[in-house]
Amino acid sequence: MARRIPLPRLTRRQRSARWQRERRQQAVIVTVFSAVLFFVLGLVSWAASDSYYQTNLKPALRFDGRVVAMRGWTTERKYQLSRFYVEFGVPPGYENDPQIAEQKASYDRSTLNTLEEYAILDQQARANAITVAPEAIDTRYQDDFGQFRSRHILLTFDTAATDKALDEANALAKATAMSFGTSSPRTTPRIREAPHRAASLAGLARVSS
Repeated sequence: MARRIPLPRLTRRQRSARWQRERRQQAVIVTVFSAVLFFVLGLVSWAASDSYYQTNLKPALRFDGRVVAMRGWTTERKYQLSRFYVEFGVPPGYENDPQIAEQKASYDRSTLNTLEEYAILDQQARANAITVAPEAIDTRYQDDFGQFRSRHILLTFDTAATDKALDEANALAKATAMSFGTSSPRTTPRIREAPHRAASLAGLARVSS
């Protein structure tokens, strides 16, 4: 039978020294862990803030002491590209087609020119105390996005329809939807098969009117 060897008892002084040593080790571990954690959080916060600044707040244009932020440039460029897709009949899903990459790249510079033009107009309007009433804005909006944009689209009426007014209203609604980028069911498959023909088809529709 093995005999158990009793461990030596620590004195009060030894126990106090051991307890202080363990406390110091814990303090070092907590300090190092906290420093690493704060460094990582600070690095992530700096990266996020820098990305937000570069995307939204970085100056894209300076004109006469006025700064136009990148988010303004991004919004204007998105609008111009959307208008480009509608005017040239680019089908949904073909916005990143390589065949229109060159045209899309040209809007990077044209957007800056548009923002500069807006800044000049705003400056002259303030200098001449010119204001635009909300009614004028609504009228211009109707002129730009009203029914006249659908008049170049040719649709065949249902000759057998009994309610001519309803048939005309349905045709107008379909033409309006097409003018805002929704392609006709007959032309959509052909455009998707040959997206490079989208501009030709849109031009043909305008010429046919």
